[in-house]
Amino acid sequence: MYCHNCGKPLPEGAKFCPACGAEQKAWNAGAGGQSAPLPSPGPGSAHETSSRPAAAPAKKRRLLSPGLLVAVIVIGAILWGLWPSPLGSKENSEVGNDFLKALKADHLAVDADTRVIVDGRALPEKFAGEQIPDMQTQLDDAIRDMAEHILVVSFDELISFDTMGQAFAYPYFWIDADGISVSDLQWVSWEGEMTAFRYYTLEYNVDADGRDAMQAQIDAAVEQYMALIPAGADEWQAAKIVHDEMVRRITYDQSMSRTHRADIYGGLVENSAVCSGYTYTFSYLMHAWDERAGRKPYQSDSDYWQENFGTNCYPAVMSEDHGWNLVYSVQTPDGNLDVTWDDLDVTDKYGQPYILYNYFGLTSSEISLVDSHIRSGSRLFTMATGGADGETFNYHKHEGYYLTAFDLDAITSAFARQYAAGSNVLTVRFADQADFARIKAWAGANAQECYQVLASIGYSGTYASTSADELLTFNILLDYLDT
Repeated sequence: MYCHNCGKPLPEGAKFCPACGAEQKAWNAGAGGQSAPLPSPGPGSAHETSSRPAAAPAKKRRLLSPGLLVAVIVIGAILWGLWPSPLGSKENSEVGNDFLKALKADHLAVDADTRVIVDGRALPEKFAGEQIPDMQTQLDDAIRDMAEHILVVSFDELISFDTMGQAFAYPYFWIDADGISVSDLQWVSWEGEMTAFRYYTLEYNVDADGRDAMQAQIDAAVEQYMALIPAGADEWQAAKIVHDEMVRRITYDQSMSRTHRADIYGGLVENSAVCSGYTYTFSYLMHAWDERAGRKPYQSDSDYWQENFGTNCYPAVMSEDHGWNLVYSVQTPDGNLDVTWDDLDVTDKYGQPYILYNYFGLTSSEISLVDSHIRSGSRLFTMATGGADGETFNYHKHEGYYLTAFDLDAITSAFARQYAAGSNVLTVRFADQADFARIKAWAGANAQECYQVLASIGYSGTYASTSADELLTFNILLDYLDT
């Protein structure tokens, strides 16, 4: 007998778990393998990732139907051999629809629009020889078929479910951002083993024909971005060009009401998105650049990577409802970008946007200094922990604008190079808090020192300042339109 809350072994007949204190329901399997019905899962909610506005309201609540509750029990029993296993036959070795058909034919009529996805990464020994497609392949098939209901069966809950919410959002722009409902995680014990179940209900904002037309618009926008990246560009150059063009094009959706605010259609076609839309758009474009460059996705266990490595650009999330990107490859073991927060959505008096680089290429330890960028602990977003060359992806360090001491000549030289290149933002970053405090005083008591530096590079117009205090980064916005 096992605790339904934490999975710890329990004394037979225990009413409370000694490990976590949870009251035990009558749904753990007994010694004979018989199981009482699962309790109806409580409502789950998916919410939109965003940074600046308040979090979106909780999604619609849904409960498993009685038939699906029974289906969960039947699926688990099949997987654990209490009934004849459909996985044992050759024609059913690919789970997906075949698994569902076998289930329906053998024991139970499950709703026709429910897709069963089985996690094969931690199969019990009795099924070790089964060729089960990976979960992402099964999920791709289900979402491309626009399945309304997806039942996920897992033998390793921590690996299987921690990224499912992100998987629904990227790159599937045809899923309604307000139409993802998730049941509570259910654990069931059979024959001394724990099996996890979770049920997803999806709503779509377009039909299949409309989806194809929208994809064509996305493809056209991608080509416009790719045309800006010169042949032979390295990873840093490509990332910077994509970052800058996104800032120029995309406006943050303060209304929080647009249908595609959180997906790549909003980011690439409508040019309006919240932080997750920025995040998925950046990932999508970086992968598109990899493909056009003939680069395979980065895999550390492959012999191919040393000659033709590619880039993995993950959408990253954290508990404070915000999203950014983790760029991970051979050249960039650890580079984090936040295009959303580098986009002020403010232009100078000539109508040119200000492009910041406060959050371009931060290591994991650096980005963790920002309260709202604490990672949620998902396995995808903790795999890069600071490679030896990771910091070279940082904009300020890459360009020579990272200063280890307060040196007016070095600051003037950095500003002169940026001004000569036509930038309307002058930026430096410091290694020491005291040095940063001195330059930040340019916005107040020590403004005269700022005037002198700007005059020495030939600038005498209006300006404003902004900073990223946690990162010791200071920016001057030239030709600022004071409203």
